Amino acid sequence: MEIRLVKEEEFNNLMECLNSSFGFINDNDKFEHILPKLYYKENPNMIHIAAFDNERIVSAIGLYRMNLINGDKKLKIGCVGAVSTLKEYRNKGLFTAILNKIIDKAKELDFDLLFLSGNRNRYNRFGFENASKELHILVDSRSRSHVIYKCIEWSQL
Repeated sequence: MEIRLVKEEEFNNLMECLNSSFGFINDNDKFEHILPKLYYKENPNMIHIAAFDNERIVSAIGLYRMNLINGDKKLKIGCVGAVSTLKEYRNKGLFTAILNKIIDKAKELDFDLLFLSGNRNRYNRFGFENASKELHILVDSRSRSHVIYKCIEWSQL
């Protein structure tokens, strides 16, 4: 079993693992269809680390990069999500191994903050803390918008 970054040319292999893990069978339910602005082959802000059994991706976790800018302050933040493991590979320690590599990658990329989408107590041992059911980040009037991130847990790197 090899654990490493997913390459752009392995996108279809990744999507097969994610969609299968989440039980998405119909095209309309698949990640590429429900989140097309995120799940596309050339997305530079989408990083996945996966476990490979030979050439097949059997487990993966995504790290989605974004910047939060308010005035002259800029935070590099990332969302950890799309935690996926094929049924026959569950309970083999892949989640722990991959999440540790995701955290290392976020540190390497000098992220200020990671957040999770979902209520998962299993992340506490990795340094994530319960922040709230929703984290609202308001951007000043010069940006003419506001951003709302729903999160349950976060970790300051």
